Amino acid sequence: MRYEWTTTPNINKLAKQAEDYFKTKNFLTKTEKTNSTVKISAMPNKNTEIKERIDIEIQKTEKGIAINFNTAEKKQKRIKIEMLLTFITGGALLLNEIKSKEKLDALQQDFWTYIQKTISDLQS
Repeated sequence: MRYEWTTTPNINKLAKQAEDYFKTKNFLTKTEKTNSTVKISAMPNKNTEIKERIDIEIQKTEKGIAINFNTAEKKQKRIKIEMLLTFITGGALLLNEIKSKEKLDALQQDFWTYIQKTISDLQS
């Protein structure tokens, strides 16, 4: 998912806040910076119900900034395969994947709320 803002906060400060957000959610993070882009990879810890790596990309644009929130796209394929395996496994794998997807969706919503507030705070 991608959102764009017409404001221009310092992307390094914004990236630090985004990285701290994932650390408080029990993720390990890795950051790569260039002149106009910051990429953050957030890998879930073993104690996290989310099983997907999350990639955040914060870019300076002509009009402001853009932020991409990406996850591995294999989850939908795994859910479909596990639906077929439900008869063999009793649905345990499918249930775990669905719970993980629900947690990921909730985390993404929370992240966008946090980023919106952070951008507002950095502008004032």
